[in-house]
Amino acid sequence: MKKGITMRRSLLYSFLLLILIQSALFLGSTIFIGSRISNQLSISFFNHAVVQTNSFLNSVGTPVHNALLQTKRSFETGLLDVNNTEKLNHFFTPIMDQIPYITSINTGDADGNGYLILKSENCWKNRLVRPGKWDSKKVQWLIFNRKLEFQKKQMQDSDYDPRRRPWYELAINAKDLTVPVWTQPYLFYTTKEPGITVAIQVFQPNQNSFILAFDMLHKDLTSFTTGFKPSPNGKIFIMLDNEKVTALPSGDKFTAANAIEKYLFKDVRDLEIEEISSAVELWKKSGKPDGGNFKVSSGGNTWWCAFSKLTRSKRNDNPSWICTLIPSSDILGNVTLQFLLILAISAIASIIATIMALILSRRFTKPIHGLVQQVQSLRQLDVRQQSKPETSIREIHHLTEANERMRIALDAFSRYIPIDIVRQLLDRGDAAKIGGKASDVTILFTDIQGFTTISEKMSPMQLTSHLEEYFNLMFKELSKENATVDKFIGDAVMAFWGAPLDNPKHVLSAVRAAWNCLNKLDDLNKMWKVSGKPEFVTRFGISTGEAVVGNVGASSRLNYTVLGDNVNLASRMEELNKYYGTRILVTSSVVSQTDDLFMFRHVDRGAVKGKLQVEEIFELLGPIDQVPKDMRLYKELYEEAFSLYLKRDFSKAMSHLNMLKPSYQKEKSVIHLKEACIWFIKTPPDNDWKGDRIFNR
Repeated sequence: MKKGITMRRSLLYSFLLLILIQSALFLGSTIFIGSRISNQLSISFFNHAVVQTNSFLNSVGTPVHNALLQTKRSFETGLLDVNNTEKLNHFFTPIMDQIPYITSINTGDADGNGYLILKSENCWKNRLVRPGKWDSKKVQWLIFNRKLEFQKKQMQDSDYDPRRRPWYELAINAKDLTVPVWTQPYLFYTTKEPGITVAIQVFQPNQNSFILAFDMLHKDLTSFTTGFKPSPNGKIFIMLDNEKVTALPSGDKFTAANAIEKYLFKDVRDLEIEEISSAVELWKKSGKPDGGNFKVSSGGNTWWCAFSKLTRSKRNDNPSWICTLIPSSDILGNVTLQFLLILAISAIASIIATIMALILSRRFTKPIHGLVQQVQSLRQLDVRQQSKPETSIREIHHLTEANERMRIALDAFSRYIPIDIVRQLLDRGDAAKIGGKASDVTILFTDIQGFTTISEKMSPMQLTSHLEEYFNLMFKELSKENATVDKFIGDAVMAFWGAPLDNPKHVLSAVRAAWNCLNKLDDLNKMWKVSGKPEFVTRFGISTGEAVVGNVGASSRLNYTVLGDNVNLASRMEELNKYYGTRILVTSSVVSQTDDLFMFRHVDRGAVKGKLQVEEIFELLGPIDQVPKDMRLYKELYEEAFSLYLKRDFSKAMSHLNMLKPSYQKEKSVIHLKEACIWFIKTPPDNDWKGDRIFNR
């Protein structure tokens, strides 16, 4: 029988043929590519400029936007009072120090009352407007040093009225009162500097609404555009639809000390740059298209131009535009470089391809029997490393390598889902189809307090390494209690018990796992503190009951997970820790099945977000034999106070709370219960009141 060509020669001939075809295509398409690359490079430059500008704006605006929403929630949950200047100062100054883009914070209401905190170089300044207290033409200034120590107070004649400011008018007339609104650039009343403001309407409990506004100076955007070049000699600037410049292009005359005052908010033609004026005129004649590029000639040079609407520009009456100009010489120079780079890569690729063909053709086979053994082991999900079978048959080696890669992939997969669980699912026939069944399970959610703030102070590598140590601890303690770790959600963990492995005491396992995680993390935090690493404060939420367990997802991608109201309830329990200042919160169904071994404190009762049914909320204090005496007394007094609260005996409930040690009186749950008692003493509840707290945020 005639032998066929060897794989070595087949690979070598195939690679050489591929190289010949590739070279012919490069030579035949050089002219065609040249014309297209020029256009593509211009588009690439323009897209880069738009992406960088929007990225810069988002890096500036997103923290400010989030801080505004967080502050709104603080007002609306009663943590802040717009009339308490001292408390507002202590709340706002850390935000303004942490987010340097915020230069001042304003409030204003329908009666003309206003509050301002302004960050100066060496001090903090408050401006208070109280038309009903002082003359409508007067304002009061309070001066504090950087430590918020009072310096002086003075009255000043001023016609300032917050209701006439752009941020107030925009926010008060907003269609969606839950979404912050951004002003167009304008001159600030107090500092006379250009800037923009983000504002939103705030609805305080039992008080009139007011507008909350964060101010940012516009000079940061101009610093970005004057320093950013989309190409070696290109330039960008930003203007409003009415052709007023809001961010200046690069150029010596725009870096002078008075450049912002001289050119900002002026007509684009006042920049006296011929190519910019020509580009704007042609863009207007074309109907002001958003995107797309065109050419203009100026001073003997040809410029590629593009105008793109800012993604944050949501006002259709006068949107902002990113204007990009690139000289043709920059693009043609890059085209030439691109051609040289393509030729060099082709030559190197040809050499590498030839060498690889020779090498791979000598080491590409393994005996079929060895392959069968490998496949059988993998079929049984045996991911232990096996010795590679020696072979002189070059054509089989790539199959051996493919099997080894499959083994590595399965080994990696086992780190996401324990391999014994996968085997059990396969034995049941559940792993390859969508479906689930109702089971009695216990669900746990965790989250790290203040993780965003911690992550901002660490490099990505430091943060990843720090989280690895944290997750190793959490996973180890959860695995000891045979938890099914569903997923890691950023810094959070979701786990459940009762499926797919049967566990008749899954509630006890979950509670014990959470308590062990908490204690082990406290020990780890002590080590981190000594080594100068940030500590993690983790909060836990546990719920138990019926849920749907099984495979969900698409036919090509499945996830073994648990779904249902009890899953959401566990997540809400975790979130409520922030409100009550606790570490582990559980439902009454968890308590009823574990209170013979663990002690719990009845914290509250209420309907969590997304549910109408009232839940009893409990805090895990620890194993019964490990709870200190003072904490037992704390539990007893608090629960007696809470019982009296439910019976409408608010004064006696306050008396019990006042009997607590000072350290326990600082607990958030105690503070909330005191506040509720004080409120109901002044304003007795309706007859149908049952003491339920409604969490709708």
